[in-house]
Amino acid sequence: FDDVQCKVTLGAYASAKASTGICDYAKEHDVDMIIMGRRGLGAIRAMMGSVSYAVLHEADIPVVTVK
Repeated sequence: FDDVQCKVTLGAYASAKASTGICDYAKEHDVDMIIMGRRGLGAIRAMMGSVSYAVLHEADIPVVTVK
């Protein structure tokens, strides 16, 4: 994979809801993919509002979650 290149950009974005802020930032900065961690606390936690679960449903681009 010597020919593979990746540009990583870090930034801060103020938003009332974390998942909305992540998705808005991605749209405004022409992001190709969102990669984020998840804790994997199960179905009950996901229904109660995990950020990674919300981003998976709100984003218009591919989202990769890593446990």
